Amino acid sequence: MRWVVVLFGWLGMISTVSGSVTFDWNDVSQGVWNYREGYFTGDEWMETTTISGQPFPTTPLTNNGFFWTTESNSLMAGYTAYSEMAFSQSGITVTAYGGVSGWENSVYSTTGIGVSSVFLDTASAEYQNINLEGYGPTFRLRDTVSVLAQGDENQNFLCIYAPGETDDIYSRPTLKFNQAVTVESLDFANAAYTYKAIQNGSSYAKPFPEKFGVNIYALDENLERISGIMQEVVLSAGSSVVDDWLSVVLEGFENIFGLQFEIFSTDIGSWGINTPKYFALDNLVLAGGSVDPVNPPTPGLDVPEPATWILLAGSVCGLFFLCRRKGFIHQSIENE
Repeated sequence: MRWVVVLFGWLGMISTVSGSVTFDWNDVSQGVWNYREGYFTGDEWMETTTISGQPFPTTPLTNNGFFWTTESNSLMAGYTAYSEMAFSQSGITVTAYGGVSGWENSVYSTTGIGVSSVFLDTASAEYQNINLEGYGPTFRLRDTVSVLAQGDENQNFLCIYAPGETDDIYSRPTLKFNQAVTVESLDFANAAYTYKAIQNGSSYAKPFPEKFGVNIYALDENLERISGIMQEVVLSAGSSVVDDWLSVVLEGFENIFGLQFEIFSTDIGSWGINTPKYFALDNLVLAGGSVDPVNPPTPGLDVPEPATWILLAGSVCGLFFLCRRKGFIHQSIENE
């Protein structure tokens, strides 16, 4: 099934360099990685480890099938870690922000953006390209880094968790551009964890909410939302649930410096949205930039407020061409 959504926003006449650049994250070896690890004492951040301007660590992606913030699956209880992943093509650099929290010397929960190659093949009900040895809780992590689509071992995508309770680039997942660009298109998909909850319900989420999806916001050079440029992507509406990659064409996302994502759902309880706030992105197509590639920047990392990680501890990633088909998935899946 091919899902195509055309989004209408503000239309402006802005000159850009001809041609487009596609970020598919299939070759991340040229990326740059910044990392901070530490803990909070009250409101004070106590930093224990800092890594800046290092090559993207491909070993976790190769060995485990995914990478989310840290090179290791070991993180001390009470510790948190933040990362920036910067990737460049044709003069355009896209930076993604992610974080994790630790518990009992393992990665317990995630937020923001990671990179994954884990696919759930519902024809066989098997997860492809994943090794969770040493991680915990493995059930939820497996479902949150996987996407409902058929893929191969060379296909990566962005796995995303968007808690949204605090106003920072980790709780509200953000992609930053090093220059003004036009966003032409990108692909969305439901994470396996979200899809299962929508199809079957859970201890806190109702099955088949009236509406679930992602709001996309355009950002200015200060990573502030630009008034009036916001579009909605529906990933579930009643019994209709997106079960393949959703190809989204954006109109009006011009001359912007970033994108920010926020989950919405009609299934809301006393603690906020009940539907799991996970989804995936791939094939980000941008227009703008120079002909010659440049080295990605290595900016300092922002540390979010402690409330982000208090909430995180309680929770446990467009198109190459519009005609490109990325896979087919059956509608049914067993809940584990």
